[in-house]
Amino acid sequence: MEHLKQYISLCWFKGSLEELPESMPLLYRALIFYVTIGIFVITNMTGFIEAIIQVFIKVVLILLFISIVLFFTKGMKQYLKVLTSYLVCQDLISIFALPLLIWVTVTDDSLAYYSLSAVMLWAVAIIAYINNQIISLGSFPSFLLSLTFFLSVYGGSFVLLLLVA
Repeated sequence: MEHLKQYISLCWFKGSLEELPESMPLLYRALIFYVTIGIFVITNMTGFIEAIIQVFIKVVLILLFISIVLFFTKGMKQYLKVLTSYLVCQDLISIFALPLLIWVTVTDDSLAYYSLSAVMLWAVAIIAYINNQIISLGSFPSFLLSLTFFLSVYGGSFVLLLLVA
């Protein structure tokens, strides 16, 4: 539980990747939670098999994205910390986003869309914060890398699912 608190501090823009402990049990739990929530959300939009395939593609794309970034920044020794922090922060975002997604689906209230947009911006900002600690080039390149992450993982999984299905 203590490791989880340390990783969640990144979601509030506190803490440093270098100070975080490596925790395989936390990584496994974060991955299981990410897959479970992803399958639940996508199943409600498509079918169960498509959801499993798309979540599997997302996980592979996350692994590839982090590998590429860390390879070029020569930070492969931080792989477990970065992967865990990405997943833990995505899990926390999904806890906030899930009720908002339901709200957006059942209503046309503009507040629902604004709230969901705010949570999505928060997600981009969190990944940018983590990326800034990896690449150390400043906020704008980290923000661009964060946008690249979301476009490649979420957009890429959708496009690859269309190609597979």
